[in-house]
Amino acid sequence: MKQRNGVIKPNYNGQIVVDEENQFIVANDVTMECNDQHQLVPMTQKVLDTTGHEPEHLTGDNGYIPQLEEATKKFHGTVFLVDDRLRRKKNIDLDEIKKKYSEIKWNNLTTLLSEEGNKKYKKRMYTVEPVFGDMKFNKGYLHFLLRGLEKVKGEFNIMCISHNLRKIWSFLTKKGTNIMGTIVKKIKSRVCHTSQSFECLLKI
Repeated sequence: MKQRNGVIKPNYNGQIVVDEENQFIVANDVTMECNDQHQLVPMTQKVLDTTGHEPEHLTGDNGYIPQLEEATKKFHGTVFLVDDRLRRKKNIDLDEIKKKYSEIKWNNLTTLLSEEGNKKYKKRMYTVEPVFGDMKFNKGYLHFLLRGLEKVKGEFNIMCISHNLRKIWSFLTKKGTNIMGTIVKKIKSRVCHTSQSFECLLKI
């Protein structure tokens, strides 16, 4: 992977999609690309392949915005909400932006600027981000042990399986839990968040 300073190192970019209600990882992948610009479509497809359903809503940080239009056109059953850095600028001229933006990007921006949309986007902070924190700081997954993309994908799969098994176990140990119903609900959860925040974990 090419670093910001131009140096090429054998680093990997981990991707996960996490359901909002249970913090269950419903899709994961590893690439050697230095950013997330080409990951929104394939990660949404992985959710569909895994669960049999498109997620009803899917949020992502600004790194995923280059594929917003393609993903919106391909997955008609999913409402995407991807961060747009313009929303944080002061005194922006919305009329001028509307002239430059496509309808999809404009709808995405105005949703982010709305109170309801902003609340939906902020849910990422306690949905997907804690999963990364748990993997790195609680489980100690600070770097990969293997080399080569396919081997690293397998290792990352094990990390994600470990996370999901612990989630399932936590439900198994709760009294009165409908175990099978809960697990099925996790797998088929349709409100998801996608992210790549594994800089520390994936830099070897």
